[in-house]
Amino acid sequence: MIELDASDKPKVLIIDDERDQVELLCLQLEDEYLPIPAYTGKEAIELVKAELPDLILLDLMLPESDGYEICSILKSDPGSRFIPIIIISGFFEKPNKIKATQCGADDFIHKPIDRFELKTRIKSLIRIKKNYEALQESENRYKQLFNNSPAVTLLADPLSYRIVDANNPACAYYGYTYDEMTAKKITDIDSFSLERNREVSQQVFSEKKGHFYSCLLYTSDAADEEDSV
Repeated sequence: MIELDASDKPKVLIIDDERDQVELLCLQLEDEYLPIPAYTGKEAIELVKAELPDLILLDLMLPESDGYEICSILKSDPGSRFIPIIIISGFFEKPNKIKATQCGADDFIHKPIDRFELKTRIKSLIRIKKNYEALQESENRYKQLFNNSPAVTLLADPLSYRIVDANNPACAYYGYTYDEMTAKKITDIDSFSLERNREVSQQVFSEKKGHFYSCLLYTSDAADEEDSV
């Protein structure tokens, strides 16, 4: 097995007032993760802000505040709402699971904790979180390229021709705000032919082969030069 540096290991915040339980979990996880102990809800909230863990293991029974309250606080904070939380408890009746889910918990695990099950669930949730972060990064890069392009560029739905996105040069060129632009259809601002796009859309939908996502991208490099792609 490849040894990971501490800086490369995903951070797992362990919140439990039972020190023996926290120490055991730290030992079980330290080969693949960087465990961070917390023994109270207040300490946990401070550590989440300071460390930004990749996942949280949260015991329901805590001094001063219970796990439900801590889970709700973390999931309502924009800075921590996408951090996966696994609730740990010795009693998990249906009402407990419903309440934990309503508070934003992502998974549950029963005490006594099975090491293999715990690691499997942690790995799965961290993978989902990393995939989400990669998707967000990709979308942010697209948005940056889209907005920074000097070409007048609009993104429209191929069926309704409703404008779903417009970059800054497009808004400046047509003289509308972003909200005004995305409330319009392509046909409201330009009279170029959309017959070819309509034909392609109808052909693909009629064949019903697999999944299909379509968009109409309209660009213009200058006021007197209009092209549709």
